[in-house]
Amino acid sequence: MLGQNLLDLVSSTRRAPKIPTFAIALAVTAIVALPLLFRALDPVPIDTGPAADSDGLVLAFGPEDTKPLDEQIVTGSIRISFRDPIATAVSFSLFERGSSDPVFATQDLDGPQFDLIRDAAGNPEPLDSTELGDGSYELFITVDTPAGEKRTAVTFLVQNS
Repeated sequence: MLGQNLLDLVSSTRRAPKIPTFAIALAVTAIVALPLLFRALDPVPIDTGPAADSDGLVLAFGPEDTKPLDEQIVTGSIRISFRDPIATAVSFSLFERGSSDPVFATQDLDGPQFDLIRDAAGNPEPLDSTELGDGSYELFITVDTPAGEKRTAVTFLVQNS
């Protein structure tokens, strides 16, 4: 009996009742969609390799007076630094948002306090943001550690006018 009913459905000689068809469609949708939904809502991030802590990239106002650079509005002279006790070097690349050409790139080999700009004697110097146009900027850093490289990026807004 079941074989004949199945054969009738497959050969299209008889129409399937709406409720069983709907139940089958719902079950197939659940089997396909639920795993995708759980994967999308999974709080465990996908491992994309080592990343530096972007909170370590700060605006430095004094030895202990700092705040994270990410999403800040900056004006005038600003000192940007990154602190990492095990890093051996930090490379900085500053881009106007959306540009593929860096405004400038530097490397600091003198840690654990690594600065965006240093003078000839190795002392930290501020960045004069008035020399940059107003707008959004991205700062990418590469941190060299004994375990390998780590990278991170932050964005900030220059607003001098």
